[in-house]
Amino acid sequence: MTDTGAHGMLSRRTLLIRGGQGLGLLAASGVLSACGGGFSASSSSGGGGGGGTTLTVVSFGGDYQKAQAKTMWAPYAAKNGITVKEDGPTDNAKIKAQAESGNPS
Repeated sequence: MTDTGAHGMLSRRTLLIRGGQGLGLLAASGVLSACGGGFSASSSSGGGGGGGTTLTVVSFGGDYQKAQAKTMWAPYAAKNGITVKEDGPTDNAKIKAQAESGNPS
């Protein structure tokens, strides 16, 4: 199977696959980078990037979320000394209410 279609351009299938992979990496990097630098969602130490920081992640639940926790969140939390709190499945109304109240969990 080639990556290009009849006119030497990426096939639709390849474009969708690579786009999905790119979005997945982008989403993962956004979640993980939230614990670095000066960001602190909830921190007992007053600084970002570990030392009592709690990161809340929301996913779709079920086996998918269990796999994410095992392969992404747990290793990242152990490496950076943070706590990861899981929530899910996604409830957009709940997220909106938390954001508007200024008290996200």
